[in-house]
Amino acid sequence: MKTIFFIVLMLFCTSLSAQNKSEIDLWSGSYAIYPKNDEVAADTLVIKKVKNLTADQVPSKLEADLARWEVASTRDSKKEAITIRRFLSNDEDDEYKEFGWTALHKSGKMNCIDGGHFFICQT
Repeated sequence: MKTIFFIVLMLFCTSLSAQNKSEIDLWSGSYAIYPKNDEVAADTLVIKKVKNLTADQVPSKLEADLARWEVASTRDSKKEAITIRRFLSNDEDDEYKEFGWTALHKSGKMNCIDGGHFFICQT
């Protein structure tokens, strides 16, 4: 009887844990960087979610999306992580438009993040 009670309790706890899962983080993880036509990775970038900024910490143009991530190189551990943000995609600012990718983004086929001097897209 104790065993059955313990199993039921564990199943209940597991189901509560699953209900408390937050939004899926599309960006966090490791990304291998391969130079064109090379089979050996030149570097691996590690992206992790960090605390969202507040509206007073960013220029007014960026207030539409306050979510932030950090990216760090595993090859060059002496460099600090760089804070990155998602591409803006609203009526005032559409960063996908410059590349002709607005339709891809709106249809859910492409998402991009901006690191200042680089960007990464998932298709």
